[in-house]
Amino acid sequence: MKKVIISILLLSSLSYSLKSQNAAACNAAQPVCNNPNFNFTSSAGNGLTAGLNISNPTTNPQMGNGNNPLAPANSGCLLSQGPGPQWLLLTVSSNGSLGFSFGATGSANPQIGFYDWAMWPYTPTACASIFANTLPPVACNWNASSSGGTGMGPVPPGGNVGNFQPSLNVTAGQQFVMCISNYSGVNTLVTFSNTGTAGLSCNPFVIPGQTICNGSSAVLTGSTNLTGASATITPGGNVSLGSAISFTMSPTTTTSYTVTLVGTDPNLSSVVTVTTVTSITVINPSVAVNSASTVCQGSSVNLTANATGTSVTYSWSGPGGYASAVQNPVLTNLMPSASGNYVVTASVATGTLICTATNTTQVTVIPVAQVTVAPSVVSVCEGFNFSLSSGAANATSYQWNGPGGPVVSTAQNPNFTSVVPSMTGIYTVTAFFTQNSVVCSTTNTVDVTVKPKVTFSLAPLPNICDNTTLFIAGPIGATSYTWNGPGGYTSNSQNLSIPNINFNQSGTYTLIVDVNGCITSDSIPVTVLTPISFSVIPTNKTICQGDTVSISTQVVGGSSVYNIVWSPGAGLMPPFGIHAVASPSYSTFYTITANDVACPATFINTTFIIFVNPLPQPNVSATRIEGCVPLCIDLQSNSSPAAVSVGWNFGHNLTASGDPLNFCFKVAGTYSVTTSIVDINGCKSTKTSPFVITAFPRPGPDFSWDPIQPSYIENVVNFGSTSASGSIVSQYWDFGDMVNNPGTNSSTVKNPTHEYNAVGNYPVTIIQTNAWGCVDTLIKVLNVIEDFTMYIPNAFTPNGDGINDVFQPKGMGWKPDQYEFLIYDRWGSLIFKTKDYTQGWDGSYKGALTPTDVYVYKIKAVSSAFSARKEFTGHVTLIR
Repeated sequence: MKKVIISILLLSSLSYSLKSQNAAACNAAQPVCNNPNFNFTSSAGNGLTAGLNISNPTTNPQMGNGNNPLAPANSGCLLSQGPGPQWLLLTVSSNGSLGFSFGATGSANPQIGFYDWAMWPYTPTACASIFANTLPPVACNWNASSSGGTGMGPVPPGGNVGNFQPSLNVTAGQQFVMCISNYSGVNTLVTFSNTGTAGLSCNPFVIPGQTICNGSSAVLTGSTNLTGASATITPGGNVSLGSAISFTMSPTTTTSYTVTLVGTDPNLSSVVTVTTVTSITVINPSVAVNSASTVCQGSSVNLTANATGTSVTYSWSGPGGYASAVQNPVLTNLMPSASGNYVVTASVATGTLICTATNTTQVTVIPVAQVTVAPSVVSVCEGFNFSLSSGAANATSYQWNGPGGPVVSTAQNPNFTSVVPSMTGIYTVTAFFTQNSVVCSTTNTVDVTVKPKVTFSLAPLPNICDNTTLFIAGPIGATSYTWNGPGGYTSNSQNLSIPNINFNQSGTYTLIVDVNGCITSDSIPVTVLTPISFSVIPTNKTICQGDTVSISTQVVGGSSVYNIVWSPGAGLMPPFGIHAVASPSYSTFYTITANDVACPATFINTTFIIFVNPLPQPNVSATRIEGCVPLCIDLQSNSSPAAVSVGWNFGHNLTASGDPLNFCFKVAGTYSVTTSIVDINGCKSTKTSPFVITAFPRPGPDFSWDPIQPSYIENVVNFGSTSASGSIVSQYWDFGDMVNNPGTNSSTVKNPTHEYNAVGNYPVTIIQTNAWGCVDTLIKVLNVIEDFTMYIPNAFTPNGDGINDVFQPKGMGWKPDQYEFLIYDRWGSLIFKTKDYTQGWDGSYKGALTPTDVYVYKIKAVSSAFSARKEFTGHVTLIR
C-alpha cells in the first residue's frame, strides 16, 4: 500500500506540456490521473473546427434535467473552436463519482484566464466521431468567471458555481477524452486535481470483449508493459500472471467483467494498480412454435416455427418417426395415433458462429364415435309426453335439435311433455367430444309425429235472465260430443240449448269431444239471475242556496250491475249511479229509476225532496278608503239576513274577523275587501265589495356619497339621494357638521356637496316628502379618516455635499412601529435593511461605498387609520 501511495505522489509531481492539433491531437491526448500539471501557451495547440453543433452544442448537456443545481444559468460548451487547447485522457480505475478541478484557488497554479472545456466518452473511434460532429459531450463548462478554477463536482473555496458542473457516477474501466481551451491566451502551468471518489489511472490497458453461444467458453486476452504483473478477474476470481493476460470464462448470460492489474511501472519504478472493464456477450437463440393443437379425428394441423436471425435452418421430429426439414410443415388426415410431442431444432448463424435452439409443441387428436338413437320413430297425441335416448362412446355432451332447427334439449335422453302438433318432424341429436377446449361431433335422427286434438274453450257467458233460452256452441271437427250438467242433465248434440231456463238450473256444464282417439274437454259456469229491488231510499234534506249535498240509493238482486237514473237532471252531478251530488237553486222533488243491466226490460222507481234556504247578502261600509301607511279604517258588513259571524280578507295574506271591524294597513298598496258571512240559518256567503282601499307608501329615502371613504385630504363629499317609492316633491339635508361648519350644515337640493374640515364621525340626515304627502327620514354616519401617503424619490447623490445624500421615503397616515425599509442590488442581494422610519440609506454596504447603479427598494407599512398593509417596490438610481 505504501508503494502505491508513493507512486501516486510521484505522478502528482509530473507536469505535462501538451500540444494539440485537431483529430490528431485528440488521438494523442495525454493521460492524467490524480494531481498533474500541464502547460498553457498563447501560441500552441489547435482545438475544434467550426460548426460542430453536436460535438460542441450551445446547450449544456446537464441543463434542463435537474442535474446541474450548482450552475443553473450555465449555457453551452466551448462555444468556439477552443483556441490554444490541451487534449487530456481520463481513465477510471475504481467506481465512484468523477470530480476534478483545474487551477483551483490555493492550488500551485490558480486560474488566470477563461478555461472553457468539454468532455466526451472515449473509445478508439471517439476522436473521429467528435470531428465528424456525431458524438455529443457528456459534460462541459463555458466559464462564468476567469478565476477560482473550473471543473466538476463540489465548488472549492473561492470558486464560482458557474465554473463547475455536477459529478458523474462512473465505473472502473470507463475512459473520457477532454478538450480544455486556453481562451484567454495565457502562458502558465495549470494544476489538475482529482476531487471525486472515483480513482483515475495513468496506465490504462484494454481487454477486448467476446461473443459465444450459450454453453460455450471464451478466452479474454490483453497485454501490459508493467513488469511482474498479476491480474485478477471479477466475477470469477481467476488470476493471470505475466505481461500476457488470459482468462477462460463460461458465462450463461451476457456478463461484464472487471480486471484488476497490479505491477511495476518501468517509467516510475513504482507499483501501480490499473483496472479495466470488458464483457462476454452470450448468444442464446430461441425458436417460437405454435401453441399446443387439439383437433378432431381426420383434421389437419399447421406446425409453425420462427427463430430470429438472417440465416436459420429448421428440423422437425414427432410420433411414429415423423421428420421434416420445412420451417412450417402441415399434418393432414390425422388419426388418434398422431397425438404426441413435435420437436423443432433451429440453427441460427451469427457471422461464423452458429448456435442452436429447440422447442416443442403438442398435437392431440380427439377420437370421434358414431351416435345411436332409440326409438327411431315416435307417434303420440297432442298434450301427451314422449322420451328420446342416444349414446356415443366417450362423448362429453349431447344436443337435440327439433323441427325448424332450434335447440330443444341438451340432455342425452330428453323427455318432452304436453306436446303439440308443431313438434312433428325430424329430431337430430349431436354427440360432442371435447378436449382442451376443442369440440368434435357426430349426429343421428328420430322421426316424431304429434297427432292433433280438438282444442277448444267454451266462451264465458253473461248472466242469464230468468225464463230465457240458454245456448252454448260446441267446436266443429270432432267425431263425438257429450254434454253433462246440473240435476243429471246430458246431451250428445254439438251445441247446448235449454229454453225457459230458471234460477234452479244454475251450475256447471261440461262438454267432452273425441277425434282419432285424442280426447279434450272444457266446462262453463251458468248463472240465472233473480229480480231487483231498492234497499236504500234517500231521505228529504234542507241546504243553503249554492251548497251541495251527497245523496245515495242501493239496489239488490239480479246481476249486481244496474242502470240508475235521477230526475230532474238539473242540479245533479252525475244524474245516474248509486251516488249523486245535488246543488238545486230552489226546493226540488227528485225521482230515482233503476233496472238490471243484464235484464233491461224490468224497471223500479222512488221519490224524495231537497229544501233550499237563500244566502246572506252584505252591504259593506268604510270610514275612509285611502291614506298614508299605516292607514286605519272602521268597516261594517250590514248583512241581510243578519250575520252571526263575519270574516274579512284584504288580499296580500291579510285577514281579520268581527263586525264592525277596525283594521290598520301597514304596507303600501291597493287592497280589495272580501267578506265571509254566516247568517242565522247557518248559510254562508263570500262577497267582494265594489270599492278598494289604497294605502300610499312613505318615500323610503336612501343616499350615498363620493368619495366612498372621505379623508382629511380628500374632504369634499358629493351626496346623491334616491327614494324607494313615489315622486319626491321636497327634501331636506342635515350634514351633521354644525360645530365645524355653522350656517352650511343643511341643504334642500337633491344631490348636495359638503366639505368636512375635521376627522370624525358625522350623522347625515335626509327628510323626503312624496307626491302623496307622505314624509320619511333616514340617518347614516359618515366617517372622515386620516390619509395614507408615501413619497419615494427615484434617485439620490451620496457625494457628501449635504444635498440629496440619503435615500429616505417620507409619508403620513401609517404606523411607525410596523415599518420596514429594504435595499437590494441588481443580483437580488440584500444590502440595506431598517425598521426605523427616521433612518435612510447612505449608499454604502458594510462600510464600503456601493457603485453608481440602479437598486431595488421594498417598503412595507400599515395604515394607522384602518390597519391595511401596503407594500411599495421600485427602483432608485445611485449617482456618484
